[in-house]
This record gives sequence, structure tokens and C-alpha cells, in this order.
Amino acid sequence: MSVEQRAERGTSGPSEARPAPEPTQNEKTVWWRAVLGEYSTGVCLLTARTGSQLHAMVVGTFTAISQQPPLVGVFVDRTSTTFPRLAAAGGFTVSVLGAAHEQLSRNVAAKAPGRFDQAGFVDGEAGHPHLADAVAWFDTVIERREEIGDHDLVVARVTDFGIGADAELPLLFRRAGYGSFAAPSEPYDMRSFVERLHLAQAADHELQRVSDALGVPLTVNTQIGDSVVTVGMVAPYSAEFDSARIGRSFPFAAPVAPVFAAWAPPERMHAWTEGARHLIGRVERAQIARQLDGVRERGYGLVGRRPAGPRFDTLFSEGASRSALAQTWDEMFAVGGGLDDDPERVWQRVSGIQVPVFGDGEVVLALYATSLSELRSRGEFDALVEALVVASRRVSGLIGTAQ
Repeated sequence: MSVEQRAERGTSGPSEARPAPEPTQNEKTVWWRAVLGEYSTGVCLLTARTGSQLHAMVVGTFTAISQQPPLVGVFVDRTSTTFPRLAAAGGFTVSVLGAAHEQLSRNVAAKAPGRFDQAGFVDGEAGHPHLADAVAWFDTVIERREEIGDHDLVVARVTDFGIGADAELPLLFRRAGYGSFAAPSEPYDMRSFVERLHLAQAADHELQRVSDALGVPLTVNTQIGDSVVTVGMVAPYSAEFDSARIGRSFPFAAPVAPVFAAWAPPERMHAWTEGARHLIGRVERAQIARQLDGVRERGYGLVGRRPAGPRFDTLFSEGASRSALAQTWDEMFAVGGGLDDDPERVWQRVSGIQVPVFGDGEVVLALYATSLSELRSRGEFDALVEALVVASRRVSGLIGTAQ
């Protein structure tokens, strides 16, 4: 039977595919928000003061625009009733919120009564307040405002900026919920690793001689980017060591491996200091400053003895969890505090000594002596330190020839 005959008899053939109905505007909006919800954003608090009145709003659209001149931007919903009050002040301050600011963010967004009661503010030179514990803050003056779609792009010139005193990890917004960072990974540049590996190998015989003379194992570390990487190891009398530890890395973050920060340029020292925030959510600035002063004064770093638990170097054999990293860095801060308070007994409180090796005016390697529990006196400790310092100078000469 033909199609025409079936049609005449009122029957239909196989159903033809019909185009899907056009989604409604509401459906498009829901899908748009769902897709954009997969994109994590930072959360910022915009604040300005007019007279005695504090105005604030939460945004997730803050962005950097230019370094020269320093410009930032924020996209503001044109229906906002709060931003016109900030704009009337001629400028505003941006506080990048930390993980501990989630409730503040919710309260400000909801315009809850008493929403600023628990917030600690510091007034900037322009009179606009920023959070004392902001992850970062920027004082701005509004340059221009441009209509884009259903939002306005507000471009502002930065007049001052800084980092909060006790900020935690940044607050993130995703899928209509809040969160924060996990522990960072420690990838490093392989070319730099190979170059530093060659430097360590050039000093291998000298390091073996020192290890034999002192009766302690020596590890050679280097700093590459955001990581501290093991590039050499020797054990007394050529004993076996775990060669798999070569290439193992851990975060370049205070208070660990201070010799790579003590003589570093300011930006690298700052990266080391702020690295602690990514691991434990805070920066112990006063303790870190004392630690670096001590390293520079002595010429080497000290590692405090941790409580019983996994050895520091074994944490990174297969990667450490965030909780393990946070616990370890907390312990390192705890045992490192006050090491210089009693010089006569410091040898009883340390598990390791880190001596810098300089090359081209910077610290390129660090000699790390461990297993110091056998030391029986301050005199033995001083002799060990002196031998390591002399060895580091010899290694500096050797790698200068190798470079």
C-alpha cells in the first residue's frame, strides 16, 4: 500500500522527526546559569563610606584589567540599588574574601541586620574601609562606567593595595555554593631540575667525604618555582639510600626550607611566606620574620624536632593529602618557634641543619644534615655546623666550575 493510499484511508506511516520546541526564555535563563555555575569565581566585598554611612555589596565579577596604569573592573547588575551609593562616593575599596568570610558574604548579600557587627574594618587613605583580614584589598577611584548587556562595566583606577594581616584561603563560589582551595600540587620545570641535578653531581665526592667524616646522611635540595626538590643524597661510608627520593618535591612554603628565602629577592621571599597560607590557611608573620633573621645571622637554618609520626620526607613518596600537609606544616611552625631562645640547648631541639650553597649570588642548593639524635653535646653540634659550613663553601666553588 502506497503512502497516498494510507493517507486516504486515514492511516499514517512512520512518524517523522519533529524539531524540538524552542526553549522558553525562562528555560534559557536556567540553563545559562547552570552552565556558568560550573565556573568558579572569587568573592569580593565592595565598600564605600559616605559621611557616617557604610555601603557594601558582594560581587563575583571582579577582575584585573591593566597593570600600567593599574586598573580593575567589576560588572554590576544594572538593577542594583546598592552600587549607586558606592558610585556616589567616587570610588570604593575591594576586599577579596577568605574562606572564613562565608557568613559575612551571605549576610551582606541578604542585607541582614547587623551584617557588619563581626567584621573588622580598616580605613584606607581615601576613607573607604577594607576588611583587616582580607586575602587582598584594593582602594580605587572610579574612572568610567559602560553599559554592556544587562550589566554595567565599572572601570576603577587602583590608588593603593595590599594583603590582609591574617587572611585565610580565598573564598570561592561555584554552583550557587561556597568553597575554597585544596592543597596545591608541586610540579616543577624539568629542565631546571636537570641543571640542578648536574650541580649536585659535580659535588658528589665532596659531599660523600663530609658525610663519612660526620657520620650523618646528607640530602641536597634545590628550589624550583613553587617546589623544593631533592637533587642529591649521600649516606656515610657509601651506605645504601633510597634513590627514589631523588626528584621528590614538597611545597616551597614557610617555615620549611628557609635558606631559599632568607637571601632571596623580595618577590620570592613573599611567595615563600604566602605559601603557608595555601597549606594551613594563615601566615605566622612574626615567627617567620624571626626565623629568617636567625637564618641570616647564623648563616644556616635549623629544623625543629617534630612529634612522633611519619618522617617529613616520606610524606611525599606518593603525594600527601591536604590534611597531612596541613598537620605537618602546623607541627613545623610549632617546633620551630623559639629555637634561638636558648642557644646552649638548641642542639637538643633540632632534627636537621640546612646550610646554603651559593652560586651566582643566590642560593642554588641547600645541604641538609639529618639524623642528629646521636649528638651528645653542644660541642659536637658546633663541630657539625662548622664542617657543613666549610663543605658548603667548597661545594660553591665546585659548582662554580661546573656552571
